[in-house]
Amino acid sequence: MVVRCALPIVLVITVCRLAPAQTPLGTEFTYQGQLKEGGQPADGLHDLRFRLFDALEGGGQIGDTVCTDNVNVADGLFTVWLDFDQHFSGQQRFLEIDVRADSGLDCDNPAGFVTLAPRQALTAAPNAMFSLNADRLDGLDSSAFLQSVPVPLTLSGSSDTHVIGGENQSASLGTSGVFGASAGIGTYGIHGRSSGINGRGVYGQSTAESGGGAGGSFESHGALGVGVVGRAFATSGATAGGSFESVSTAGRGVVGHATAGTGLTYGGWFESESSDGRAVYGFASAMAGSTYGGWFESASPSGLGVFGRAFAASGETYGVYGISISEDGRGVGGEANALSGNTVGGLFKSLSTSGRGVFGWATAPSGMTIGVSGWSDSTDGRGVFGLVNADSGLTSGVEGRSNSTSGRRVVGFATAFSGTTYGGYFESDSPDGRGVWGTARSDSGATFGVIGRSLSSSGIGVFGGAPSPGGMTTGVYGQSASTDGRAVYGHATAESGQTYGVYGISSSTEGLGVLGWAAAESGTTYGVYGDCSSPAGWAVYANGDFAASGVKAFHIDHPLDPQNKSLNHFSAEGPEPLLIYRGNVTLNDVGEARVELPDYFEAVNRDFHYHLTPIGGAAPNLHISQKVINNAFMIASGTPGLEVCWTVTGVRNDAFMQQRSRPVVEEKPEHERGRYQHPELYGMPPEMGMNYDPEFERRSAAIPPDAEHPSPPNSPDATDSADSRK
Repeated sequence: MVVRCALPIVLVITVCRLAPAQTPLGTEFTYQGQLKEGGQPADGLHDLRFRLFDALEGGGQIGDTVCTDNVNVADGLFTVWLDFDQHFSGQQRFLEIDVRADSGLDCDNPAGFVTLAPRQALTAAPNAMFSLNADRLDGLDSSAFLQSVPVPLTLSGSSDTHVIGGENQSASLGTSGVFGASAGIGTYGIHGRSSGINGRGVYGQSTAESGGGAGGSFESHGALGVGVVGRAFATSGATAGGSFESVSTAGRGVVGHATAGTGLTYGGWFESESSDGRAVYGFASAMAGSTYGGWFESASPSGLGVFGRAFAASGETYGVYGISISEDGRGVGGEANALSGNTVGGLFKSLSTSGRGVFGWATAPSGMTIGVSGWSDSTDGRGVFGLVNADSGLTSGVEGRSNSTSGRRVVGFATAFSGTTYGGYFESDSPDGRGVWGTARSDSGATFGVIGRSLSSSGIGVFGGAPSPGGMTTGVYGQSASTDGRAVYGHATAESGQTYGVYGISSSTEGLGVLGWAAAESGTTYGVYGDCSSPAGWAVYANGDFAASGVKAFHIDHPLDPQNKSLNHFSAEGPEPLLIYRGNVTLNDVGEARVELPDYFEAVNRDFHYHLTPIGGAAPNLHISQKVINNAFMIASGTPGLEVCWTVTGVRNDAFMQQRSRPVVEEKPEHERGRYQHPELYGMPPEMGMNYDPEFERRSAAIPPDAEHPSPPNSPDATDSADSRK
């Protein structure tokens, strides 16, 4: 193993401790060096022995050997304290060093030590220089020394504090600890550079605990000037173009101020050429309080508080990227404090053909996470507003996505308890657009393409409005591609009250409150299907006339083979709304009987018709001896004890029929003329149907299946750590 020790150009010698006034300085001093193994900086514990000589080679040893055990070497650097007693008289001295990696042996054991060559010349310390040249600086008086300083002046060395330090103890405004000025184009008043992996080219720190302190203040007064330019040229590692800190409660780590009133000026300009670098990195390390990693402002009426741009034409770039690991944090927070005007809390743009103006991603696999959360306190505000200006193409004003098994792609929540609020408000100006598009892509589970909810006592969970006065518009259109799906599903969960699972209204003189259409041309389909679990309920109820172009029938399980067959029975039909009453009666001992009808019979019937049938024998003289009077009629001229079947029919004559009687033959209204209820029965095409929807095929074709509906490109890889996205 080859071991070399690279010593600093300047040896720093300091007094061990300060003694009271009039006490001489001690002989102990610090020595700093750099240790390399195989050309690379060494690390770990090492044992070091030091000997003092009066010549670079040969000569005699002065004083005793000093041995330091278990010296910590970090990145090749180490510091030790040495004391050779009273052997410095102002003459040249040379230091010889032995080194070994620590193996548990103490300094008295010489095994394993390697002597480094050549010996290192010790430069004079300030007190030693003063002892030989007390009134001189490098052999010159002070004025001559300052005039002899070379330009440029380069100082190098190793120090735990500063190679160059400037301090101004004046409390006056405008004073400087270090001041640099440059008058030439492309020159630097102060230029800092750091070659260390974690180094800073320029480091500014404001230690005042209150007041408007600034770690560094940079200004540019040129029309195209730059207040600060920070560059980290290393192509790898956690480099920093500039690093600034302020510990003041109201301080600024960095203040950049471009005072020119015109021109493309920059308060601060930062660049990073590293493949993993940060052009700007802000870090608020306080664990509590309203802290800011970065704070940016613009006073211009058309200014931008923050402007981020990713110039790369490809790749997963970010104009602005924010991360928060707080349980109540925000990755990006934007706030427009103006109480009026067309203000925007955050404005994001993407010019890419597959880009995102805003992309929100909540990566937690559980919990009530929110990819994007929008909030508006205005009485006429929008929590989230999305606008696509393109007048064609499959665009989306707002598109939400959730991979959770119980997630929501878009959730809108209007918390105000009064006013015309909107949980979500969506518009489309395209002639083929969608105000709202909801898709639940999972092929299993209780998924929802769109779910609407209202907690108001007079609220509406989902409201669809098509305000166009013409055209075949649709307020709400539901579609389901599942073999067991529902295009529209309404569920009123309240267990009492007059609730409605689905409520349809049409104000048009030719409108339909609810239209159900089973478009399949075969199979046992249902245009409208009603079901009722209550024995006192109605599966289907018409509040008004009920009509059907086909027969009116009951369809039940066949009582003799309920698993394999159905039984159909059909209603009697005629040109009048007939009511039928029937029963059996036994004649008394004089061959007569009185038949009592319901007490409402005469109130709901007119034009009565009678029919009698004797059972068990002939009754040629059997007849109605008295027509219905007071809801009863008489039968006479039968055989005593004879059983008679009777039937009475009447034409319905209640108040509804008296005011809304319908003629047997009527003219079709204008919108039905020239059309058929069943055009196929007359050899006519489907478009001649009375309820034919000319938009049905176009709409069905315009709504692509899920497999063809484009999704946003894949989200960033979930395996990326938060640190790699800072």
